Amino acid sequence: MSELTANHLKLLEQVGLSGIEPERVRDGRDFGHLERLGLVVFWQIGRGRPDGIYGAGVAPGRWYLSHAGAEAIGLIGRPLRLS
Repeated sequence: MSELTANHLKLLEQVGLSGIEPERVRDGRDFGHLERLGLVVFWQIGRGRPDGIYGAGVAPGRWYLSHAGAEAIGLIGRPLRLS
């Protein structure tokens, strides 16, 4: 995997476990790079949940982390706090 920049890591943190709406993505070029690296996955409206979404991923029309994306920001193996 190519080296991730501080901006890449910030974008992955913004996606987080709950995902992010496409209109909230501010840096399209870096976000596109994350998609090409397989670190984020988009769930298209009207389609079934795609393989590769890490975590709950409950709503279509959002970007979600892949397992590799979650691993890149240290979410794998971290205990989840449920409230």
